[in-house]
Amino acid sequence: MTSIVIGLVIVVLIAYLKVSGIKSKQRAINDAFINKLHVEVWQDGKLHDTGGVIESHNQFEVVINGMHYMKHAFQFRIKK
Repeated sequence: MTSIVIGLVIVVLIAYLKVSGIKSKQRAINDAFINKLHVEVWQDGKLHDTGGVIESHNQFEVVINGMHYMKHAFQFRIKK
């Protein structure tokens, strides 16, 4: 019985951490959008596009310079 409870706690904790990570990524993208920060587009650890300012974004995609990037396929890094 105890191992089942521990297993459930671990599953809930993992789910919480995944949701928290998604929310923090969404928040970072929204902050870059609001503050008009230059964002680079990365895929699989390699620079895909030098990017630009985020024109718009929603739950699924980010639009930079007219290009639509799916959030699940790319990483977006603020250029410093």
